[in-house]
Amino acid sequence: MIPEDMKTLPVAKVTQWLVSSGYLEERERSDGRKYKAPTELGISIGITSVWKDGQQGRYLAVEYDSNAQNFILENLFK
Repeated sequence: MIPEDMKTLPVAKVTQWLVSSGYLEERERSDGRKYKAPTELGISIGITSVWKDGQQGRYLAVEYDSNAQNFILENLFK
């Protein structure tokens, strides 16, 4: 349960900010589907990615280590 004085952080807004700030980039697969992947700048703050197999096929899972998470929280609302 989220405390009353806290709000959830919308993933889409965080992703949009990371793309516009150069930490993630949008790429296109050979089948035309799009996905986000970390740039060199993103990797430098602790954003990584790994290909995984899911029910709807293979996808790129973007992962954020504690450094990346702290960076996002400290800089997102500046």
